[in-house]
Amino acid sequence: MSRARLRPPAQGFRHPLMVLRYRRELSHAGYIKLVDAGYKALGYGKVQGAREKVARWEGGVTPELEAQYVIAHIEGVPREEVLRRPWPAWLYLATGHAQLLTAPWTNHNTLQALTGVARTNTTAPRDEFLLLTSVEEADGLVHAWRNALACTESVLSSGSRRIGAEALDLLEQRHEATRHLYLCLGAQIARPAADADLELLVRLCRTARGDEKTIARLYGQAARAALASGWTTYDSGDQGRAQACFLTALRAASTARDLQFGVFAMLLLAKQQFEVAGPGTAMPLFEAARDILKRSRPNPRLTMQIDACMAGAYARLGDASAFDRLTDAAFANCADGSQGDAPDFAPWINEDYLALMAATAATDLGQPERALAWLEPVLGKAGENTGCGVTPRDTACHLASAGRAYLAVGHTSAALRSAERVAGHLTDSPSYEAQLAFDRLRTSLARHGHAPALHDLLHRTGVAVTGAG
Repeated sequence: MSRARLRPPAQGFRHPLMVLRYRRELSHAGYIKLVDAGYKALGYGKVQGAREKVARWEGGVTPELEAQYVIAHIEGVPREEVLRRPWPAWLYLATGHAQLLTAPWTNHNTLQALTGVARTNTTAPRDEFLLLTSVEEADGLVHAWRNALACTESVLSSGSRRIGAEALDLLEQRHEATRHLYLCLGAQIARPAADADLELLVRLCRTARGDEKTIARLYGQAARAALASGWTTYDSGDQGRAQACFLTALRAASTARDLQFGVFAMLLLAKQQFEVAGPGTAMPLFEAARDILKRSRPNPRLTMQIDACMAGAYARLGDASAFDRLTDAAFANCADGSQGDAPDFAPWINEDYLALMAATAATDLGQPERALAWLEPVLGKAGENTGCGVTPRDTACHLASAGRAYLAVGHTSAALRSAERVAGHLTDSPSYEAQLAFDRLRTSLARHGHAPALHDLLHRTGVAVTGAG
């Protein structure tokens, strides 16, 4: 295996004040000078005890209200938002994407959102902000989305470039090519292509002319492009822009009156929240996606994926009964065999996929034997079944869970072989989510660091050995 060190993902996101300071390329001393100037400009006099204040704020100390007003003044956040949201939640409004949560759900604002996210492509600095920082904000987004689904605003076009079904067919083919590129080569290779697809679709949304059905289909294509760009961005580790893409896709799908793309956007948004911020803020999003799909024309394949993801979230929360119920529902839908008009963005959802999802959740629940009973028929022991039909990325994610399950039942050698294979996958095709899974595995391996072979693995993958003799 290559000795290339695997860069850990951006877990434990930096404090938003730190990110804003880095954007300005300022040290702690440089930023406090801005704050001091702001104190004088707002008539508060001189900032008291300036030394190390910024470092303390970034370390978890809440600034006094006057200091918050000054920082809001510096970063262009309205004072009412400082009063409405706790520190540091209101700082996330300084990202430039706040309108994705606060702007009314109109067609005009959809186009503005698409334009904004298309401009923030792979050449932009990495943004570590997440806009959804609380259950209340997640609930607010769900409420706004439900209201938008009840709206009947027509999709109008005033551009000069006539577009028809043939052009839209070609755009769909281009999207499929990008999706296969991602599956074969990973997010870092496919991301520029996905961003270019999104930029093209947004340009067409701004300039196209056609009947309402055609323009609605165009916005549906833009929603799908935003999802693809968001997913490759997510798997590249740029979580702020990924969330902006998912929120934009949700708006574009609403404008297109495309419920399934909207549900899928909400699902990906929930999945990101679950992996990055934990299950708390993810659960309202999962539940909304499931409820809206259930109330409309159900799609078995999409329903399976929602149930499997929610089962994983409940497992992380330690709710075994909810995990069992949702896992059983997912497998029952799969066994039914009726995929209906399953959207083309979910062809990978099958019995093997569900088994791997269930196995990872069972590992989180502390049920390693059950997890291995699901994992080994698909991946083989320690991932020896290389022709299992699961994508390399998904293999790496779930093989890392297999390693934790093997450790839990005392099969240390199988855990080591699993870790070796995951590390190999990540060296060939880096993935944020697979890296998260691998980091959880190697944390477990570190607790078994007395074995020489594990010492060697941990050394080669850059993790500190703990508990060594």
